Amino acid sequence: EPFDLDRRYDLFMLADSLEHIMTKRYACLFDNIARHSRPGSFVYIHIPAPETQLDTRTQFFENVVPPHVVVYGMATFGFELFLYQQDRETRKGMKNRRGTCKFVHLVFVKAATSAVF
Repeated sequence: EPFDLDRRYDLFMLADSLEHIMTKRYACLFDNIARHSRPGSFVYIHIPAPETQLDTRTQFFENVVPPHVVVYGMATFGFELFLYQQDRETRKGMKNRRGTCKFVHLVFVKAATSAVF
């Protein structure tokens, strides 16, 4: 259920947490972030890369995080994708079984208008 802290924040960090939230709850999460942000606020998300999520032999993910669903969902609540990048810093660019970086960074910025699309 939506709640209001009666505050606005410049930065939200979801580091290694989104994969623990059920996909059907994303709309509630994004709505709460949108209501507690202001134009220019940033949202940083660090998640397992799509390739890593497909390989369940090394780690169990409670919920697969489809990046396109996150991008679309954030846009629906007025955020623009600012950065999508492989994480080459965490554990020196830790690789998954497919040889690509195990994690990705997503950074969104709250648009001045809600008409992102």
